[in-house]
Amino acid sequence: MKKLTWIEKLAYAAPAFALAVVGIPVYVYIPKFYTDVIGVHVSAMGVILLVVRLFDAVTDPAIGLISDRLRTPFGRRRPLIILGAMLTGLAIILLFNPPDTDADTATAWFMVLIFFW
Repeated sequence: MKKLTWIEKLAYAAPAFALAVVGIPVYVYIPKFYTDVIGVHVSAMGVILLVVRLFDAVTDPAIGLISDRLRTPFGRRRPLIILGAMLTGLAIILLFNPPDTDADTATAWFMVLIFFW
C-alpha cells in the first residue's frame, strides 16, 4: 500500500475547509445568538440541533445514493453541489439575519433554516 504524501493528504482534506468556514460559525455562534439575543429557549435549541443531526444521518446517505445514480450532461454530482451551495448560502444569510419577531416565530425561523443549511 502506497503511503500518501503530505500534498495528497492536503488535497483530500481541502474540501473540509470550505465546510468548516460555514459549519463553525453555525455551531459556535448561532446557538448563543439565537438563545441570548433572539430569545429562543435553550431546550428548544438543543432539540432542534439534535433533530437536524438525526435528519442528516438519514438524508446524507440518501443524497449520496442519489448522486451516485444521477446522470446529467453536467455530471453526476455537479447539479447537486450547485443546488446545495445556493441553498446553504441563502440559509446562512437568513440564519444570521432573523426577522424581529417573538421567540416562537424566531424558533420556527431557526428550525426551518437550519434544515436547509
